[in-house]
Amino acid sequence: MTREMFEEYVDKISACVNIYEHQNYRGAQNHMWLSGDQKKIIFSISDYNVAHLLGVNTEIIRERCLLSSEQTSYSILNYLISHKYQVYNKCFLDGKVFNPFSKYIDEKLAAFCKNIFPNFREIEAVVEVDKEKTYQSEYSNELMDVDFFVLRKREGLLYALGLRKLENSKNRYQPVTSMLVNNRTKDFLKKYLWKQNWYYVNGFEVRDYDVTLEKFRLTYKDAMDKILALQGYQRDYKGSICLSNDALNILKTFITMSNQQKEITIYVEWLIDTLQNIQSKKPEDLEDYEFEFLRIPEQKLFNKLTEEVQRVCFTSEKSGLSNEAVIDIYKENKKLKEEHDGMANEIATLRACLNAQKEELLKLRQEKDSSTFKLQRIQKIVNEETFDKPEEKN
Repeated sequence: MTREMFEEYVDKISACVNIYEHQNYRGAQNHMWLSGDQKKIIFSISDYNVAHLLGVNTEIIRERCLLSSEQTSYSILNYLISHKYQVYNKCFLDGKVFNPFSKYIDEKLAAFCKNIFPNFREIEAVVEVDKEKTYQSEYSNELMDVDFFVLRKREGLLYALGLRKLENSKNRYQPVTSMLVNNRTKDFLKKYLWKQNWYYVNGFEVRDYDVTLEKFRLTYKDAMDKILALQGYQRDYKGSICLSNDALNILKTFITMSNQQKEITIYVEWLIDTLQNIQSKKPEDLEDYEFEFLRIPEQKLFNKLTEEVQRVCFTSEKSGLSNEAVIDIYKENKKLKEEHDGMANEIATLRACLNAQKEELLKLRQEKDSSTFKLQRIQKIVNEETFDKPEEKN
């Protein structure tokens, strides 16, 4: 690895650490309730985990740079950021090469900021890793100790966060790996995800001790979307989707009702168009219609169509709504839907602008760190340079 490449990686690591230190959820606990048997997972990302999640082997830096055994992995990570020139010399120029970076360093850096910010909506699935699965048996000696993978999807990209259970704990876990899922890492992850149990997250809370910072619960409609997403992964990884019987029955009912609602909407639109067309015609013009039922006197036709609308929209119950009231309800529903779609588009636009600003800020920080480092190097060279004194004339 060249010095320039090494320094570029360190600059990216420095930017990630800076974002980590300034985020609002630093050290907060993430509580997740899984579908099916309602397993609960609690984890947090602390200073202890940061170096590993960034793909930095701090033990190599400790040994090569002769650092104290009392220094934490986080302090060694900061030593790397502030002494990258010396670390490179010790790891790459002093005889044998000792690369402190993971071979998946690019994928880990890409995933770090995505995985340290809890986002309930982006969680696609949680996979329980059973190392006794058939596909994994031949790799058992190569696999790291991980119990769950949390998969998040953002802007079409998938990110994986691996969790390992803490000793003597019922449901507390610590992060052990983090990476972007791409062509390089997909086969690596397949060893863990193949034929496993797949869950969606029913509930998610972010807590700082006893204070709840954020709280989310999955709606039935969202659950249906999550199940459809899991079915896609099931085809790729031959896994089992874990659902409770109650959830299955409710979702089947919801899907049936959703399909019926689509049919009702189409039918009501036709009825409303018919009512409005007839209201605009004179009684003598009704003779021009080809359908026999339209020869019914106007008021009786309104009543008949109104009863049909009530039957379709409100089952067999008598709602007492007039045809004008039904039309108003439909128009109001349509207006609210248009407003909802408009707000959704506006939120998407604002989110895109915010992401662009974050990326621009990250770029500016990286440029600043790079400029500061170059200035320090120039200053060091100037300070270490020696000049011969001119000879004195007799």
